[in-house]
Amino acid sequence: MKATFSVKTTPITQLSCPLFDEYQVKVWMKREELNHPTVQGNKLHKLKCNIDEAVRQQKDSLLTFGGAYSNHIAATAAAAKQVGLKSIGFIRGEELALRPDKWSPTLKLAQQNGMTLYFISRLDYREKNDLTPCKSCNLNSRRLIFFQKVDPIS
Repeated sequence: MKATFSVKTTPITQLSCPLFDEYQVKVWMKREELNHPTVQGNKLHKLKCNIDEAVRQQKDSLLTFGGAYSNHIAATAAAAKQVGLKSIGFIRGEELALRPDKWSPTLKLAQQNGMTLYFISRLDYREKNDLTPCKSCNLNSRRLIFFQKVDPIS
């Protein structure tokens, strides 16, 4: 059985600034960047229910879509790796397929975390919602799909 994806409780820290003192204002900040070592902030909260559901259903892979600079792609790869799931990313911009030297740091990080990357045209990317997956969750306009077996794409 795969591990569950955990989220740390993060501290609330009071900020100090002479201007705050002058106007007698107290400002507090929730430190969400501390909730996970590699998937920080809102990305973690957006992925957690999907990761937990994929694990609950005993799926072995996550598939998602994003652009070349997508933090969502890198976060999904890191989160999937942590719980032992495979990750697949369909990346907008087929011109990058044969140019890894042009990949963004987020694409490189996603690949380092085990994500298989497929580069698709902008037209195909726009039509991604026409897919008929086995199970999908619509999450803030990102579509995460989890499934059991992955057939090679030719």
